Amino acid sequence: MKQVAVIVASFILLLAAAVIGFYWWIFHPRVEKTSGPVTREVALRYLSPDWLPASAYDIQYYSWFLEVSPGFEEWIRFEASLRDSHALAHRLLGKTWLEPVSHPPLPDDTDRPAWFDPNHISEGIAGGKGYDGEPQVWIDEKRGIFYYHLSD
Repeated sequence: MKQVAVIVASFILLLAAAVIGFYWWIFHPRVEKTSGPVTREVALRYLSPDWLPASAYDIQYYSWFLEVSPGFEEWIRFEASLRDSHALAHRLLGKTWLEPVSHPPLPDDTDRPAWFDPNHISEGIAGGKGYDGEPQVWIDEKRGIFYYHLSD
């Protein structure tokens, strides 16, 4: 009788651990990020070569997503030639107009990585929404910095 109770208790504990693990897997965000600026070669572990311009350097990336439910956010910053930055912005945004940056482009309370700061753009353009699957892009034309944000 004791053996049956031990087997049942073990099964219940194992089942509870599996259920807890499954819920953690579903609702715990997966995070991918760089620990600081990286080269294009390193960034290609996270980003598509079709997406990242050949002239890109000092690339920083932060992304989180939930496994099965809606929920994701992606922040990317890199330095690149203005020509490549403009071409990428037009490819990402399609017919969305790029307009001069109005200040501040992001509220100070926006939860974002510290290195993602288009609020320091003094001369630049921007376009897109940044949510509902439509990216938002800023190009600092004075310093040659490209910012990209996308969330659900």
